Amino acid sequence: MFLERIEITGYRGISRLAVNLNNQTVLIGENSWGKSSLLRLLWCVLGNGEVPYEFVEDDFRKEVTDFPSGRTEDDLRTRYLRDKDISVVLVFREVALGSALKDTRLRRLYPAWVRCRDSYNRVFYYLHGHMNRNGSVFTDHSFLDASGDPLNQNINMMKQVVALLAMNPLFRIRDRRRGNHGLDYPGEDESAPLRNGNYEAEPDSFGFRNGNGEEGLSGDLGNPPGLFGKKYAGRKDWDALERRLPKFLKNIISPNGEVLTNGRLSENLEAINTLLEHYFSIVPPLSRPVRSGKNRKTGRDIQEIVLKPVSNDAFSSISNLLMHSGKRSIKIILALIVAAFVDDLEGRRIDSQARPIVVFEDIESRLHPTILLNVWNIIDLMPVQKIVTTNSGDLLSAVALGDIRRMRNLVSGVDCRFIDEKKFNSDELRRIAFHIRINRPMSLFARVWIFVEGETEIWLLNEFASILGIGLQAEGIRLVEYAQCGAGPLIKLANQLGISWHLLADGDEAGVKYAKSAGSGDATENVTLLPSVDIEHFLYDFGFADVYRQNCGVSNTRNLSRNKIIDMAIRRRSKPGMALAVVDEARRRGKRSIPKLFQRILLKARSDSNNRH
Repeated sequence: MFLERIEITGYRGISRLAVNLNNQTVLIGENSWGKSSLLRLLWCVLGNGEVPYEFVEDDFRKEVTDFPSGRTEDDLRTRYLRDKDISVVLVFREVALGSALKDTRLRRLYPAWVRCRDSYNRVFYYLHGHMNRNGSVFTDHSFLDASGDPLNQNINMMKQVVALLAMNPLFRIRDRRRGNHGLDYPGEDESAPLRNGNYEAEPDSFGFRNGNGEEGLSGDLGNPPGLFGKKYAGRKDWDALERRLPKFLKNIISPNGEVLTNGRLSENLEAINTLLEHYFSIVPPLSRPVRSGKNRKTGRDIQEIVLKPVSNDAFSSISNLLMHSGKRSIKIILALIVAAFVDDLEGRRIDSQARPIVVFEDIESRLHPTILLNVWNIIDLMPVQKIVTTNSGDLLSAVALGDIRRMRNLVSGVDCRFIDEKKFNSDELRRIAFHIRINRPMSLFARVWIFVEGETEIWLLNEFASILGIGLQAEGIRLVEYAQCGAGPLIKLANQLGISWHLLADGDEAGVKYAKSAGSGDATENVTLLPSVDIEHFLYDFGFADVYRQNCGVSNTRNLSRNKIIDMAIRRRSKPGMALAVVDEARRRGKRSIPKLFQRILLKARSDSNNRH
């Protein structure tokens, strides 16, 4: 079972939100989209053990009408202008078709399971909060059917609510400066062996590795069997391990802490792993190797490569990552991640059959890009459902394209955009992977894309914008080359992600073709076709002929044609070199020297960016 969809209305900073989740989902967006509200809600509902959450006054969305002039602060605390409601629906789906009624663990939720049109069984967990004008708050917990109507109103289903919460505990891992549970990597040296034990579990079909045929190799890495040479079975032993956790984390994180030897690091990591195995028996311990078999894939196919260009496929499990990387830093990172799990328990009693949902919040904070990818290699291999928030382009390159959700706050609610991979052919996905995800991953965070043919246009538009007082990067505007990629796949990608775009094309045959393919229907206003054969001839014709004459290397150009002068200047300075010469002259002349065509493109891009914010 996994959390498939979240629907929220009227909660804190969220007026309305709906987002579909995968086994691994990465949320991106600007600061105001409602991330804090969403993660807080998930933590309140799923992160407090088996106790159903009761809404409080601060959970209800504050509207402008809640603060009319003439009303005192005391009045606002005791009486409201209108009743308020919060609506939350969490949709859980079985992983394997029909498993909801076959698996003993999942049958605990019967009769909350609902069979849907796609033949999968789902649970629609509904929380409703109501606050009246006197400030009294009421919370209801129930289940819905596939149509959104209450399910089994005559039956008290709180037992199923408690079971659902117990089976899906949420953990929130973030920078330790923002909370008690998180990652704060200090940097370390290399190498230390670790021991593995035995684990087996049944595989499933949604990419969750419930062991997935994990095989025990006790002692295969050189450490003696058993935890510190003895077995931990009693409550006192588990308590002793938990008490060691804060000191261990302090020694790793604090520069003034005790220096950990390789042996101590391995010992503490094994202790943490044992705690994890104790609390989450359904999740295989993180350092177990994957068993090879006839049905196991040995590598990635073309589709997987283009969907996820940066991969950790060299390591089929965290155990292999530990064995083959040879890095002490990897072991420290793994120790921090797993320790954060256990630290985040906070006294919660976790069901032994629970399948955790883990939120990794802005994990790139204070991490070098290389360390970040090491962290991600571990997280990506973890056999749990993951919800990740990030502002890192490098991290997006290592994520499957269909796992990305781009969030944007609108007046009507939070707009969630995702990429439908089925709408792209393999060649388009390959081009997107190379030109955007590998070479320009930060462009996925932009509000507006301006498509240009090459380097010359990038230098020109970037500097012309600066002269006009427009900071492209600060405005969320990105210049994207399309000559090698083709404009079609990029435009399709921009439309799916909700990114505004404008295309600038040369006036030659190829440019006309680009313009026609991009400017069909309502998109004609998003396309600008130069009135000249290329950008150099356009600049020559619209105010910068003197720059080309001065740089062609001939003192007397009276008898030379326009084409000859341009060709000689380019041979002598190169196209980008001439673009910089034009920009230098434009700065000397001022704003009025910038061609009106470029001014319109840049001003429209800024307007679109402001409308998108």
